[in-house]
Amino acid sequence: MRLLYPRLRVQGRVRYRCRRMADLCREERQARTGDIQDLCREERQARTGDMQDPCREGRQVQRADMRGLCKEGRQARTGDIQDLCREGRQVQRADMQTLCRAESQIQRADMRGLRLDSVCRRGRNQVRQIRRIRTGRRVRTAPARIDQREIREGIHIMRRQDFYYELPEELIAQDPLEDRSSSRLLVLDKESGVVSHHVFRDITGYLEEGDCLVINDTKVLPARLIGSKEGTNAKIEILLLKRRENNIWETLVKPGKKAKIGTKIHFGDGILTGEVVDVVEEGNRLVQFTYEGIFEEILDRLGQMPLPPYITHQLEDKNRYQTVYAAHTGSAAAPTAGLHFTPELLRQIEEQGVDIAKVTLHVGLGTFRPVKADEITDHHMHSEFYQIDEAAAAKINRAKENGKRVICVGTTSCRTVESAADDAGRLRACSGWTDIFIYPGYRFKMLDCLITNFHLPESTLIMLVSALAGRENVLAAYREAVEERYRFFSFGDAMFIN
Repeated sequence: MRLLYPRLRVQGRVRYRCRRMADLCREERQARTGDIQDLCREERQARTGDMQDPCREGRQVQRADMRGLCKEGRQARTGDIQDLCREGRQVQRADMQTLCRAESQIQRADMRGLRLDSVCRRGRNQVRQIRRIRTGRRVRTAPARIDQREIREGIHIMRRQDFYYELPEELIAQDPLEDRSSSRLLVLDKESGVVSHHVFRDITGYLEEGDCLVINDTKVLPARLIGSKEGTNAKIEILLLKRRENNIWETLVKPGKKAKIGTKIHFGDGILTGEVVDVVEEGNRLVQFTYEGIFEEILDRLGQMPLPPYITHQLEDKNRYQTVYAAHTGSAAAPTAGLHFTPELLRQIEEQGVDIAKVTLHVGLGTFRPVKADEITDHHMHSEFYQIDEAAAAKINRAKENGKRVICVGTTSCRTVESAADDAGRLRACSGWTDIFIYPGYRFKMLDCLITNFHLPESTLIMLVSALAGRENVLAAYREAVEERYRFFSFGDAMFIN
């Protein structure tokens, strides 16, 4: 046993030592493993921290950039919105000021029965007219289409240029035809715009029994006088316009600068003398004449027919600028639509059962005065004397009562009956002065049909014709007349608006 126990004791110590060493090794390994793990954890944490810092800094930079961009965007948007709002308010203020200005202009115009609009076309049209006159070139202006309903309701503003058409100069008739009734006749249906071509004596085929033909029996004064100024013998031309009292006439003098108040002008070697006593509206002169004998007889000897300025030929026979039924002296121009009638044609018309009513309107300066206003309602018509007797009024009223037509010969006859008719469409015998201006939108009270000549572009006469037949129909008919080589104006061909 003694031998056994030491051995066991040694083995025990060995086992203890082994166990102790194993424990030490385990602790060493654990320590080392812990150190390594700590080192790895710290390394990972360090690395993670280093990575998180740049990311955090990147995100912070991004957030700052985004905040800056958003702030700049909001500021830019706010600035743009403020600019737009400011511009919008400025535009609104400008529009309101323009509307208020236009409204005030329209209100002022309404006080005069007018509509105001831009007149910028006036200058362009004057340039075209001057260029056309100087160069002889034609300048085409296409008139705008006009709605008749807009005209009646006062919506459309009509301009002078709306009544322009192109006319070759060679179509302006310079001399009357030998046979008055051999002129050409263009018949226009005012409803459909259809035209047909005839000779004037064919007018009888368009007149029916019971119709009333209204003619103007005014007689043209040989109102153009050529005289010399006392003291200088300077040539002065006078056109008699309107008779006043005490042998005083309202006249148009050319050149006006040589006819000051007190100037004396001699005509026909002293047979007739005129003295300028006053200067009136638009530069017209009041001239008092002294003479021996009868003034009308002196005029027949010394005076010339006041032909329109577009007629350049000298008229050989004064009577060719008179109608065959002219009776009452007083006009400065002939009612040219009546120049086509002959005594034989008038007798034939009466034999058909057509009544002929004679009225009088002395044609004045307005016939020669062009429309200068860009807006036609701004044009001022000169007044003219008219007279209707009982017999003429009875014939015209009878035709209307029987459902027949009133057919006026010329725009002067038309203006006479329309001036004297009441709103019920009945005519009365009367006399007076009229400055009636008829243009599209006017509602006729007496007139049904019209016999007329071809009129100047942009004139009050073509406006009157357009009021009856429609502007588009009239201008289309004029274009066809140009293509068919009709003769235009005072000594030209005729038109019947049926």
